[in-house]
This record gives sequence, C-alpha cells and structure tokens, in this order.
Amino acid sequence: MGLCTNACEMDRDCAPGAMCRAIDGLITVCVEPPRDRCIRNSDCDRPLVCGRDRTCRNECRADVDCRDGRVCSAPDARGIRACVDGSIADGGIDGAPPPDGGPATGDVRAAAGERFSCAWTAAGVPYCFGNNDVGQLGDGTATASLLPIAVSALSSVDLMSTGHDFGCSLKAGAVECWGQGTRGQLGDGSTTSRSMPAIVPGLPAVVHLSAGNRHVCVADATGGVWCWGDDNAGQLGDGSAGAPSAMPVSATAAGFDEVVEVAGGGNHSCARTVTRAVWCWGANIAGQLGDGTTTPRARPVMVIGLTDAMMIGAGDSHSCALTLNGLVRCWGFNATGELGDKTTMNSSVPTMVTALDQVTAISVGAAHACAVRATGDVLCWGANMSGQLGNGTILPARSPVSAAIGPSLDVECGVAHTFARTLAGELYCWGANVDGQCGSGGMPPIEFMPVMTAPLP
Repeated sequence: MGLCTNACEMDRDCAPGAMCRAIDGLITVCVEPPRDRCIRNSDCDRPLVCGRDRTCRNECRADVDCRDGRVCSAPDARGIRACVDGSIADGGIDGAPPPDGGPATGDVRAAAGERFSCAWTAAGVPYCFGNNDVGQLGDGTATASLLPIAVSALSSVDLMSTGHDFGCSLKAGAVECWGQGTRGQLGDGSTTSRSMPAIVPGLPAVVHLSAGNRHVCVADATGGVWCWGDDNAGQLGDGSAGAPSAMPVSATAAGFDEVVEVAGGGNHSCARTVTRAVWCWGANIAGQLGDGTTTPRARPVMVIGLTDAMMIGAGDSHSCALTLNGLVRCWGFNATGELGDKTTMNSSVPTMVTALDQVTAISVGAAHACAVRATGDVLCWGANMSGQLGNGTILPARSPVSAAIGPSLDVECGVAHTFARTLAGELYCWGANVDGQCGSGGMPPIEFMPVMTAPLP
C-alpha cells in the first residue's frame, strides 16, 4: 500500500497550481508558488493589483491599474501612487479599471527589438511588425510588414519580449519563441530559426521573461532563474561561458533566490529579488554588472548599494534600476550619456540619473533609456543617432530630455527606437524606422517625432 506524501517526480504529481521542486538538492516535493508573484490581477489577494514588475502590490500609475472601482491617488513624498477609494479629484490619471482577471494594466503594450517590434492588446492578442527576414514576426512567412500582423498559433499572451531578431511570449506559465535561432535563443533544443512560435520545453511555471540580444532569461514561480541562448560572456549564469545553450539552464549563486523580475542585456543579464536587491552576470567590460569591478561573471553577483529596486532594465553595456523613492540609478557604459549623470565616464557602481524624480516606469534600450514620471511626462537620455530620444534631434543627451509625447503610462525602448503608451491606451513610436518597426504603415529611416502605431485589429 502506498503512503500519502508531499514527494513528487514531476509537476503533474502535484495539486493544480503546485509545482515539483528540489529541496536542498536531495528530495523533490510539491510547493505552492508565492502569492506575491502574479501575471493578472486575479492572482493577487484583494485589494492588491498585479504591477508591471509582476508582484502584488498597492501601487499604481493610473486609475486603469486599480480594481473594484478604486482610483490612483496623487503621488506621496516618494513619488509613489496607491489605489484608494475616492474620485479622480484624489489626483489619479483618469481611466477605466480593467475587469477582474484581466491584464495587470490595460490597453496596448509593446516589445521593441532591433528592426522589428511586437505588441499585444488588453485581451492579450499578439501582433508583430517590421523586418521579417528570419521569421521574427511569427506569422509563418519571411515577408516584412509595415503594419501589425497576427502572430501565428498564439491566441493570447500575458507578456512579450523581443531580442535583436527573435521574439518570445509568456502565457499561463509557458514560454514560446520564434525568429532567429542560430545561437539557441529559441530554447527548443535546436539552432534552427523558426517563423512560427515553438514551445520552450523543460521549464517550470514562468512568471516573468526578458530577451537580451541573443539570449533569454525567465523567472519561475518559486523565484528561480533559467536562461538559454548565447553564452559568450557567461550571460546564462550557470557558471560556464563560451558555448551557447539551446535548452534552459539554471542561473545560480549563493544567496541568489526569490527572483521576481529579469532583464536581458547585450551580453549580460540582471535580476531583481523579492527583497528588492539586484544581481547581474555576464559581460562586464564597462562595469555593467554593478559590482564595483570590470570582471566578467559567469554566475550572478549582487549590484552594490541597491536595496530598494522596484524595476530594472539592461542595455547593450549598461543597466538601470528604478528605486522605491522614484529615482533612477544606472551603471556601466557611458560614452553617449547612457547613465544620465551629465558625464561620459563609465561607472561600475550605480550612479544617480540627474534631474529626474517621481518616476513610475523605466525602460532601457541598447544605448539609451527612458522614464515616465508621475505626471505622465516621458524623459530619455543617452544615444540619439536615430532620434530615439524623441526630442526632434539626433544629438546624444548626457541627462534626461523631454520626449515630444503627451502624458503616458509606460515606455518601451528598443535598440534604436522607442514606444510610449499614452493615457488613451494608444502606442506612439519614434526613432529608427527603416524597416517599419514603428508599425505606422510608413518606413522613413528616422521618425524624429512620435508617430502613432496603427491600431491593432
């Protein structure tokens, strides 16, 4: 007669929602995912909502982030808004709360790559547009499109992320990827490029993902991190460096656990833990790991002096974090002002972005970064050779400059183009558009001023 135990061999041996995980490397047992991690509002205990950082919290950027008829308050002394009972007079930005169980924040969202982009609706329906020479639009062809076209075989997604020339999606804990696969970045065990999404096998339930140039990292529901693809600088975090991995490997280090957010960069990766510490690994020639050195690391190391991070991003050779007090700190390469500190000196430790406060969201591109303030203003800094800062010039900026876009909810930086989601839920794009990666129907080499991405069908 068998005995009832909590032991298991695989996820299907556990109750719905629970997962089979190794404990101390000796036995495997069924565990419940922590309740503070989420994909949708319904994953959180009321009245908490699911934030962009995929944790349950009482923080918001607009009324649309709240539920049960609540509204977004005016920012406190730290620039943080909270969902409260009341009316728009409390200082929130007007908007309609999403239905319970809907996406954490409403309307259209974007993921920007190099010469292509993707976007998804409030219902999760995915589209891509721009260059398609290796199938990165995911429609089963190699035909480019200046307008959004549906991604084949994906009816809905919870999250999308794009690398240089490939895309990935997250839906109900499962990850699918498509496009360029020569460095194993599709995670399907091959180095084959694919024009339609293919499942990444062998992953536990995933809650967050981020694509780097040619690699991907994900955070699972128990706080573990898995990466695959190019590993020339140790960006997969498993202790090796050199050969790529076409299958997910575990990024591990002593004390590195409880991860809730990941960020893929050029040849490095970063992660934020539930304690709001930040860890990075991989290439470090410019100090982009933030550990006070320029030594590459094949396993995660803790970024110096960051204990209050609420959002992170990684570029080609720099990294940034948004802190709880609404400030932004960056580290790494700074030749064109990527760190926003009014200098062009690299920094191997986090340095403060100047003249920027009350920030509610950030995004990091290849060599630029942008932030959204509580007022809805969008400010950007760094490289600008393709007009990606949105201020009508191609001059780099060593400190934040205002993008010519109205009040916005969030921002998404690609290699050399940028999207903002406005209060109306519309996408606007500026910067490089030579392949139609703005999705506006045109393809001038540079969009100096924001243009609207065509409405998704």
